[in-house]
Amino acid sequence: MPGAPPLDEFEWVLAHQLTVEFAERYPKGSEFRIVGGRDEAENDELIEKLKAVCPTFVYGGKMQPPIGADGKVMLHIEHYLIRTVARCLCKVAFNYMAHICGEKFAISRENNETREFIRNDVGDEVGRVFMRQKPIIAQEIVAGVRGTDGHILTIEGRPEDTTLEVLVTLFNSNHYRIPITREYIGHQFARGHHFNPYTQKVEELTVRYAGPDFDPSKLTW
Repeated sequence: MPGAPPLDEFEWVLAHQLTVEFAERYPKGSEFRIVGGRDEAENDELIEKLKAVCPTFVYGGKMQPPIGADGKVMLHIEHYLIRTVARCLCKVAFNYMAHICGEKFAISRENNETREFIRNDVGDEVGRVFMRQKPIIAQEIVAGVRGTDGHILTIEGRPEDTTLEVLVTLFNSNHYRIPITREYIGHQFARGHHFNPYTQKVEELTVRYAGPDFDPSKLTW
């Protein structure tokens, strides 16, 4: 049972903690919600108890349950990326880029800004890391199911928009898109690897550019 003044955070209490002293801490107009009753009868008992300890309480009706007809629960998730985590993700992406592209390219001028952000904490974190809504592996996008709990890294060089970009997901959970440089002038390429945390094995992913004749139904795991 939570109670809160307008715009404040809720305070959660159990049924036996619903006392006059509890209700007196909240001014008229505070919001109360009953969560987790075993059945309608128990919810009704809690409402009557709340009315008894808080005479100004006005019943406002039932909330829409978060479980839909398909059995799925609606969730609202907010993701906040702090600067330290952004630098860490950029370092993971940069190290992978260095592994794929080599030391000479990693220390080239095009990557100065990202290197300074990682090594010396110089520069703005805005525009460094972006949340990616879709999975990285094409089969997961097509099938709509999760195929691995491993770490995935991919890299793509796109001379058409002068961008070299790395995709990172740890334990195939949150997916991140990290532009290493927006001054890329090399050739077009894409590579990727999957790290299995249980077997400690690293496997290179098969990369295929989707042309006009691409048939996603023929993708295999």
